[in-house]
This record gives sequence, structure tokens and C-alpha cells, in this order.
Amino acid sequence: MRKPRISHVNLNCRDNDKTFALLSALGFKLSDQTRQFRFIRCSSDHHSLVLGFNDNANLNHIAFEMPDLDSVMRGIGRMRDHGHSVEWGPGRHGPGNNVFAYFCGPEEMPLEYTGEMQQVDDSYHIRKPEDWRWPPGRLDHWGITPGPSARVKAAQALYQFSDDGYRLES
Repeated sequence: MRKPRISHVNLNCRDNDKTFALLSALGFKLSDQTRQFRFIRCSSDHHSLVLGFNDNANLNHIAFEMPDLDSVMRGIGRMRDHGHSVEWGPGRHGPGNNVFAYFCGPEEMPLEYTGEMQQVDDSYHIRKPEDWRWPPGRLDHWGITPGPSARVKAAQALYQFSDDGYRLES
């Protein structure tokens, strides 16, 4: 049985360009960019870090890797059994082609279960914002659920980064 691991972290940044430049200097590579996010990697996973274009610097979510779609679905059931309803999903993202389900965990921590992350190498063709378009009302490949709930959006705002470090909004 595989041990749980973090798949990726999504951070919203006030100055995405400066943050991206720093991470590029550290060896991270751009995989894809949408109007709202840069997907960057430090391995063969399509992304290990996502930088959101935002007026606030905060934690968007932490994603935990599941082996496959069936595991994500079983995870949804386990989370529901423990009082954590799905706040978005199940679905399949565009960039990374990974399946997902979002929750608010303890202390409203925004969490994602994800699986089947696309594997890429240096020959991968980086897509630009104009390459990522969905039909109206759809935010993922499947389009079976509406976008993130108001609750998960509010949870993201709780985990702010300030110029002098992290703070939990109360």
C-alpha cells in the first residue's frame, strides 16, 4: 500500500511574476498557464506547485495524491463519513488532467484529493491561457458539478500570508 503524500500545493500570489522568477531560479519549470494559474513542476508530475494570480497572498489548497479515480471516489466517501462534505467535485482538471475532489478539513483547511496526474518531460508543449477554454458553466473536463463552493472560497481566505509571515484570520 502506498503511503500518503502531498501531490501539490496551490498558493495565491500578489506578485505572481516575482514568485515565479524565484521558483524558476530554483529549477522549477512551467508546465501550463491559464488566466488564473501557473502550473509548475520539479519532477515528472505535471505540477507540484500552482501559483494563482490574486490580489491576496494565501493558501488556495493542499492536494493529497490518491492512486487513481476509484481511490479518489472512496476517499470522498471516507471524508463524508467523517463530516467533511465535498465542496467541489468530483471532476477532472484541464492542466494536469488529474481527477479531483475538494473539501474543507479541520480548521477549515482547504484540501484536495487528486489522482492520475499527467506525467510530462522537457518535450511537453506548454499551453497558454487561450488554450484552456471550457463551455459556459463548466470549470473542468467533465462539467458534472458546479465550481468551488462559497465555503471552500471562504476557507482559502482564512490562510493569509503577510509580508511578515503567515497568519490565520480569525
